Amino acid sequence: MPSLLRKAVAEFIGVAVFVGAIVGVNYNAPVNPLAVPVLAGTLGLMVLLTSDTSGGHLNPAVTLFFAVKRQISWSNALAYFAAQIAGGVLGAFLGGAMHGNYNLQVNTAIIGKGELLSEVIATAGLVWLIGYLASRDRGNIIPFVVAAWIFAAGSFTGSGAAANPAVTIGRMFSFAAPIGVEQGMYFILAQVLGVLVAVVALMFVTPVAKAKKKAKK
Repeated sequence: MPSLLRKAVAEFIGVAVFVGAIVGVNYNAPVNPLAVPVLAGTLGLMVLLTSDTSGGHLNPAVTLFFAVKRQISWSNALAYFAAQIAGGVLGAFLGGAMHGNYNLQVNTAIIGKGELLSEVIATAGLVWLIGYLASRDRGNIIPFVVAAWIFAAGSFTGSGAAANPAVTIGRMFSFAAPIGVEQGMYFILAQVLGVLVAVVALMFVTPVAKAKKKAKK
């Protein structure tokens, strides 16, 4: 299998499983009280599983960050975007199918108070952490840090910390944990802003120290 196709398949499967978990764990009322740790753990495990193949982005916001930093080509980034979004829609279907519902629907919810800011903060924190660890060659702990951040941000934000355009698009078509189309457009805008905040933070708050010049002989 060609390298880029294998990477795209990994991204597709990872996002599909995660979105399927979001829909599945929220399908029945009342919502499982362990929903947040279950989802944080699912995402962390999917990042771990796909990290050696595709880098374990599983998020267009993360891919956008690495493309802006020129650590992934834009052609590869576009392939990742397509795979991640397709995985999000499939995940919405799978989440319902696991409960006997094989239909998708278009949701109409509107943006709620505080949700825009919540998504900026949730996405900025996620991308900042990933960028910080990647720049310091500590990628081996990224899956666990991602899980910890999603657990934290999913608990304190008003939006539940989607922090992921592919997840947002998938949930636009889900019966459980739905996001409306208009609401989702605002979420995606906030998520892109979050990436920009993370880039600025990595430049001015936690910059990578420049290599010291070699001493002259």
